[in-house]
Formats: sequence, C-alpha cells, structure tokens
Amino acid sequence: GTATVSGGGPMMDFKIGGAVQKNLILSFDMLINPIIGGDFSGKGLDVNGLGQSSPDSGGGGSIVAAGLGITYYFMPYNVFVNGTLGRGELMVENKYGLHNDSYGRYSDASGYDLQFKIGKEWWVSKNWGLGISAYYAFFAGDESAGDAADTSYTMDPSYKGAFSANQFGVMFNTTFN
Repeated sequence: GTATVSGGGPMMDFKIGGAVQKNLILSFDMLINPIIGGDFSGKGLDVNGLGQSSPDSGGGGSIVAAGLGITYYFMPYNVFVNGTLGRGELMVENKYGLHNDSYGRYSDASGYDLQFKIGKEWWVSKNWGLGISAYYAFFAGDESAGDAADTSYTMDPSYKGAFSANQFGVMFNTTFN
C-alpha cells in the first residue's frame, strides 16, 4: 500500500566550503529536516496493530543527509542559487518517539537527497551576511534488508518499500565570509 506522513518542522542546513572562482562556492553540506507532530494517512503502515494506519498514531520523522553543494552568487544583487546532492536517511516514527525501542520507529530508508535553494542576502558587517531563501528538497530511498527484518517495527517485518519525500519551505540564512 501507500502511506503518507505530512507535517512541518525546522529545516537546518549547514555548509562549509570555499570559493573556487569569483561568486562560485563548493561546500560540504549537512541537511537536517525533522517532521514534528506528523500525521499518517493511507495504507502501508500498521500503526495500531489492526493492519491499518491511524492519523492519531503519527509522531513525525526526520530526514538527515550529507553531500556536496554548489552555490553561485549573482552580484551586485547578492542573490544566490544553491544545489546539494547527497546521501540521506529518512526515519518515520510513531507518537512514542524515535528511540523508544519497541514502539519508536516504523521504518527507515537510505537513499539520495537533492536540495535546491534560491535566496537573497544582505551584508550586516564586513564578514557577516543575513538573508532569506526558499528551498525544495527531494529524498528517494529504499528500506534496507536489515531494517525490514527488525521486529521492533510495527510495520510488517517482511515489508520492503521504496520511500520518497518532497519538502518545501522558507529559511533564514546567515553567512560568514
């Protein structure tokens, strides 16, 4: 079946890198996106022991990824575009929390994560910029065999599924140069 987890949460995006030429920056990026108080809908997750999903059983989840990023600044406007491609992990949890052994995790998947951002920054000092950006991120991955065999999941242990996630949002940025 198909299950959907929806909800919001703070996106955190850490980058460390340097300019390879004027206005072009390569970086190592770490992306963290928790889903707080998510809701389940559809079929595929046995969240209440009855073989069906239940919206009040959802607790959320998170996507964590690391990868290579590239940013280009359009000067003198200080507008930027950014793209990151990396490996990530999506974890889906129930209302009891991710680390509550028997009741915590429904499933997790490893795969690829892709993020695009466009934004604007303003210099507030010689080295610091503050700004705002809009982002879109996409995750696609498969549940690993070891995870599918873990009987502490409330999902059918024989289930092996493909997972994907679409994320949209607005971020505040700070840049140190």
